[in-house]
Amino acid sequence: MPIHEVSVCVGPIYGSESKWLKVAEFIEHYKLNGVRYFYFTVFNMNEYSRKIIDEYLRVIRTGEIELTECHQQSKHHSEWVIKVDINERLVILDDRIKSIESLLSGYNDTVSEVEFAMRRIQKTEKLPEKYESEEQIISEMEFLEYNVSSPVIWGAYKTIHRPEKAHISQEISIQKKQPVHL
Repeated sequence: MPIHEVSVCVGPIYGSESKWLKVAEFIEHYKLNGVRYFYFTVFNMNEYSRKIIDEYLRVIRTGEIELTECHQQSKHHSEWVIKVDINERLVILDDRIKSIESLLSGYNDTVSEVEFAMRRIQKTEKLPEKYESEEQIISEMEFLEYNVSSPVIWGAYKTIHRPEKAHISQEISIQKKQPVHL
């Protein structure tokens, strides 16, 4: 049995731009939506931004964050995994659905993947390099500051999947792509 109902697999983090606020905002957004475990893959992150990841690892020793390769590890830990990048948020717009977990509870065991259409938000400025004040955090949070979005993009999906069934859907996909010779 998986330990966690819903986890987030964060796409690789790299680059020199400061990401400390983005990381904190990301984690707290998903925690508010019922996620209790995060898999991070960090390739190259500036030292100040890396401190926020280390702080979550040090302070939150309850096991909410792991620096690992997500796909193999999540197979044994999580019932469902949301695959998103650090700048992406899953937002539930139906007031009757209170959490991501309650959204997924409506699917039976035969469902291995749920896809969501995307909207893109245009970000026009860099995030602050370092923490200065609480007011700065509120004024600089990407999710609050940037809200001009594109129309829904059909065909560009993000997914929530069941890791233990990922190999099944991958095998089916590969079989469908095999040429048929008569």
